[in-house]
Amino acid sequence: RERERERHRERERPGTSAAVWFGRHPRSLFIGSPSITVFPLLPRMALLRIWSLWVAVLAAAVVDLGQGARAPGDTRPNFVILLPDETRAESIGVYGHPFVKTPNLDALAANGTVFKEAHVLHTQCAPSRCAMITGRYMHVLGHRTQTHLVQDYEPNFFRYLKEAGYHVFWRGKNDMFSQKAFPLSVTNWTTGGATGIPMGQGPFKFGETGYYSYLSGRSDKCGNDSSASHDYSAILQSLQFMQNDPPEPFVVFIPGVGSHPPYGAPFDYYDM
Repeated sequence: RERERERHRERERPGTSAAVWFGRHPRSLFIGSPSITVFPLLPRMALLRIWSLWVAVLAAAVVDLGQGARAPGDTRPNFVILLPDETRAESIGVYGHPFVKTPNLDALAANGTVFKEAHVLHTQCAPSRCAMITGRYMHVLGHRTQTHLVQDYEPNFFRYLKEAGYHVFWRGKNDMFSQKAFPLSVTNWTTGGATGIPMGQGPFKFGETGYYSYLSGRSDKCGNDSSASHDYSAILQSLQFMQNDPPEPFVVFIPGVGSHPPYGAPFDYYDM
């Protein structure tokens, strides 16, 4: 009974999240904000290497951003927000992980600000996201599960920005807005029907011990194959948006699957 109580306390304990700000371009801020979870080491290392590479690509695009369509005298910054799902801060190199190598995330942090005491309010992705964008605890309006999302009557971060004149460009998964809330908070969005990265077949069959470990395996697809890697496709679409005179000010939000279960990786990262 005591072990079960300890497991319950561990599930309820807030996890540490990370946020790094990239401010080199005078009109843009680049923000990375992982969520939280614990998962098998090898797939985790591969998934974080993928996100580290994509951060470098996006940061370069922000630095090379053109003038865009902006009202005279409007000096408000653009925002690029990268949200790799369910990644604890301690799983990133800049926070001192002894094995995981994330050189581009580390470089982003070196040119920005690292928050060491940023804590999310829930260990599950959807309730945590709802709390982050509303500024409220999950229990205030019932955001305790994956299916209780932000409603159209709730104020939220993206809605405030859109109503203030920001163009909110969204590519990636949801797990945050209800159907009615989406058009009130986001200007342009799509997932192309899928999210995530290529993964292989899991080693366990239904009924076997280990089936619910969510351990997947090595995919035969490449991590940068945009036809198979939908998170990478979201990166490319965001780049295309930013490099073609986008309406400004804008918010580019890229909520990727990141290291969300199941845990697997494309072969070029799995074999590192």
